[in-house]
Amino acid sequence: MALTKLQKKFAEYYSQGYKQGEAARLAGYSPKSADSQAVDNLKNPQIIEYIEQLNKASKLALRLRFSGMATTAYNELTKVLLDQDTPPQTKANVAKMILDYAGMEEPKQLNVTADVNQSNPFEGLTTDELRKLIDDG
Repeated sequence: MALTKLQKKFAEYYSQGYKQGEAARLAGYSPKSADSQAVDNLKNPQIIEYIEQLNKASKLALRLRFSGMATTAYNELTKVLLDQDTPPQTKANVAKMILDYAGMEEPKQLNVTADVNQSNPFEGLTTDELRKLIDDG
């Protein structure tokens, strides 16, 4: 069964981030029944599938938009890096940014803590006893 115009509009508003009741009202459901219609719509597998398709298309469009912006940002950073008038510290920061964005992170510092109980085998020996041990080898 195909979705009605109201169901499609509901799915479109819902996929844009509106809460379910608001999406139903914006789609054209009556204010009195909008909340219950929204609950019913979100139980309908066809509407859920349509929402998922809309979300997938939206994510793809966003990824493409950011991909273009990332290319522009990379090109601008490269210009700064290659500019002879750029101070060395700025170049170092830009190079680090480029490597970070490329997924090449600096090694993480590893902190290790441990409880070490060490017993002294010579504890309690007198000076004379220690000298005898040294002399006996």
